[in-house]
Amino acid sequence: MKKKSTSLFFKSLSAGRKTLWNRILIFCGSAIAIFQFVDTLSEQENIQGFLTSFPVYNDVIKPIFGNVVIYLAVAVLLAVIRHSSFTNYSKKIKGKDIRIGVKVGDIFRAPGGIIVPSNNTFVNDTEVIGDKSIQAQIAQKCQSGEYTGSESVEEQLSRHLQNELSCAQISFEPIELNGNEYHQYEYGTLVPVTLQSKKANKNFYYLSMSRIDNPKVPNTTKLDLSESIVKMWKSTRKIVSDSSLASPVLATGSAKMYEVRAEVIARFILKSFVNYACSEGVSINDFTLYIHPKDYLSDVYNLEELHDFIDYLCKFPDDETELIKNPQSASIPQ
Repeated sequence: MKKKSTSLFFKSLSAGRKTLWNRILIFCGSAIAIFQFVDTLSEQENIQGFLTSFPVYNDVIKPIFGNVVIYLAVAVLLAVIRHSSFTNYSKKIKGKDIRIGVKVGDIFRAPGGIIVPSNNTFVNDTEVIGDKSIQAQIAQKCQSGEYTGSESVEEQLSRHLQNELSCAQISFEPIELNGNEYHQYEYGTLVPVTLQSKKANKNFYYLSMSRIDNPKVPNTTKLDLSESIVKMWKSTRKIVSDSSLASPVLATGSAKMYEVRAEVIARFILKSFVNYACSEGVSINDFTLYIHPKDYLSDVYNLEELHDFIDYLCKFPDDETELIKNPQSASIPQ
């Protein structure tokens, strides 16, 4: 864990060098201003008399506070420390008490609810879905006892789909997987699952966004994914009980889609959330898009550009370039 944290730190220094350089210039400018103020102040006769009353002033204090290089060194150090937050960036949307951000890290440590990419059958058997997805990791954590609950994940999914979400449209014919037949639900269907950890209850929201034609091989298309994301935000009004929500970059893990770059999908998710945030009846006041550390270290994402994109979205949440706003026709660009 320590090695990964160190790698992320040095990666951030490189990936965000433009931001770091600007920050160093600002900090150094402030340091020079402080130095000049302290130098001018110390030359005042009454102040100088007071300072020289300290025995260590001439030997210790004056060489430190009278050396501009020390100010600059401290400024650079503070800029680098401040830059350590480069992998955790968020900003408030203009005119809204809602924050949006991007973070490199473990999504299971996210506060609030978590979006869990799932298949359109909501089958939870690792023999069908594989063992590497977020959904599979939750199943493994349940098996190990890290997550517990009065109802299993499968029971909760089934109960919600049959009762509260009975209106969830079954969009395809049932499909057979490993000898069992499963219903296929509409893309964008969101199903809540609550589990207990050692610390507190945790809400997960399983999202129908992929299809499994063969065991352990989920897949999705650009059109299906964009439909899933747009409908997901509509579903949050009824389904999501958390005010803070986290999501991975969808279709970049087990159900990896090669039609569109991961960074484009990330921008689409961020933009679609801002569209939701500008609508009526918004229940989420904090949304964070999580990026897997391995993907960040492999240069899958340009974090600095994502920061710039968030800045733009927050400054212009109602994009005036969209002359016709129709969420139903939204689709992920190439």
